[in-house]
Amino acid sequence: MVRENADIIMRCGRCSQQVPMSQLKYGKDGKMLLCPTCRGESFQSRQQAKPAVSREMHEAAGPVTRYKCTSCGYNFTRRNIKPEKCPYCGKPSVTELSKISSDKLLDDDVD
Repeated sequence: MVRENADIIMRCGRCSQQVPMSQLKYGKDGKMLLCPTCRGESFQSRQQAKPAVSREMHEAAGPVTRYKCTSCGYNFTRRNIKPEKCPYCGKPSVTELSKISSDKLLDDDVD
């Protein structure tokens, strides 16, 4: 989820510059989200502070599993977590896609 939110554009609390959410951090007062410029960071220090995510680390997080809500038909993926309810409709009718039979899918489409 953190990676999904990294592309959201927000405004710096001090200079109102639009920057990706991943670059904003709270200032020393802990009240305002600030861009790297307002925090006084240089480009080089930002590049050094970024953790490198290796392919091995990404694969070690586990495989991506596809799910489908049998109530509303919403398809989504999760890694290492079996959701208890659908993130779209909130009903507890989530099934792993590989475990849904073709008959069940056809029955859902007919209804």
